[in-house]
Amino acid sequence: MNRRVVAVQVIIFSIQWMLMLIGFGLLALVIAPTHLIPSEVPLERILDSIAKAGIALVMSAFWLYVWDRQVRILIFRRERIGDLAK
Repeated sequence: MNRRVVAVQVIIFSIQWMLMLIGFGLLALVIAPTHLIPSEVPLERILDSIAKAGIALVMSAFWLYVWDRQVRILIFRRERIGDLAK
């Protein structure tokens, strides 16, 4: 790989990790201390935990989607370059 490709991959990797850390920070500092479900609802603690876990699951799935797209673009680009060289 040339230096430009490596630099782009390092930048993408760094941005992905920054976004993930920001997401976990938001989850820990903003979402976790608040009550998403009102206290007068029966099973309030359980439903609140389920809602927060769902938010964390959606954030994780989005991060995996972004990572998957980046890997697929890199692999398919290599395959196209390999096909052109043949």
